[in-house]
Amino acid sequence: MLFRLPVFLCCTVFTKMVRWFCSSALCFNNHNSLHDKGKPIKAYRLPRNPQVQAEYRNILKNSGFSWKNGHICAEHWQNGVRMDTNDLPNVAVSSSQVDGHRIKYENALKAVNAATNVSAKQREP
Repeated sequence: MLFRLPVFLCCTVFTKMVRWFCSSALCFNNHNSLHDKGKPIKAYRLPRNPQVQAEYRNILKNSGFSWKNGHICAEHWQNGVRMDTNDLPNVAVSSSQVDGHRIKYENALKAVNAATNVSAKQREP
């Protein structure tokens, strides 16, 4: 007995969405990150070549990631595109990330100052 699948089932291609996070220590980009133009940021798999991996270790400043499953976002290349798998990133921290780091630093500094002011007032007689 021969069963025929409906056309929409046999022609549909199911793809698994990859949830990635940039492996760079100072980068917060992930699968939900968008460019200024509203388009998703492209991610590239980390290289398999051991010599290139050694160069990436120096650039990424991070050791807590998997070479098998790790990704790096396109913002680490000046033109936003990796030409081939041996192409090394030339931007350690993108300008969009610098603003985010500055804001986090300023907020942390305000919180520390507020906590110190409260504890100083409590010590006053």
